Amino acid sequence: MNVLIGNTRVIEYKGIYIKYELDNLTGSIKDRAGLCFYNNLKNKEKNFICATSGNLGISLSKICKINNQNLVVIMPKGNDSKKKLIELDGTKVLETNNLEGMKGSLKLLNKFRLNKDYVYINQFTSLYNPLAYFDLCREIVKRFKTLDYCVVGIGSGGTIYTLSKVLKKCYPGIKIIGVLPKDNDLIDGIGANVKNHFSKLNNECIYIDRGCAIKQMKELSEAGIPIGLSSAACFKASLDIKKENPNSVILMIAHDGYDRYCDVVE
Repeated sequence: MNVLIGNTRVIEYKGIYIKYELDNLTGSIKDRAGLCFYNNLKNKEKNFICATSGNLGISLSKICKINNQNLVVIMPKGNDSKKKLIELDGTKVLETNNLEGMKGSLKLLNKFRLNKDYVYINQFTSLYNPLAYFDLCREIVKRFKTLDYCVVGIGSGGTIYTLSKVLKKCYPGIKIIGVLPKDNDLIDGIGANVKNHFSKLNNECIYIDRGCAIKQMKELSEAGIPIGLSSAACFKASLDIKKENPNSVILMIAHDGYDRYCDVVE
């Protein structure tokens, strides 16, 4: 299974390099985190339980299915595409009020924290989250001699935390740019409305509105690059940086694919 997670391609479009995490086992960067959680916490006598906006749930569902590990997923209502993918592997899904976002899901998750029948997984606080992305950094360093910018969406914060810690040591002067939804817009997978323990590294942030991200996602899909909504927001941010810095080397992280957003995009 390890060979199906990691070592993803880098593609180039409009002068932007894209780390194509769609190549992973279930089609998202969260496969790296899911495998790290499983390898470090596996316990066949207990149920795993986690809160997610979708991708970690999909990843853990597939990994747990392969390894006969029971899993319960808690997620906000409103993303039926991701819920169906999770349930395909026989995973139980508990939905919370979508108006509360991840806060509502984490509130329910915390009720299981001291329950001895469950292995409690909180991706917003567990150190296994940032630990999962060291291989991603190794792949980037192996591929690029120089990098000026690395652009990544901020969800649980694990990816940007590790990228910041590692790439700033390998590329003097690199800027790690976090991407978040503008104002009160909802872009599934980034901008979770909870305290973020891993993204407080004084990185610059760029804010993208939902409509712009949807337009960019559709354009990229038509060009044969079917990345998802949060990834499209990262691509738009990367284009904006490129306009101001035309000679810069920019790498963005594509978190997942277009297919997971069919029911959240009009």
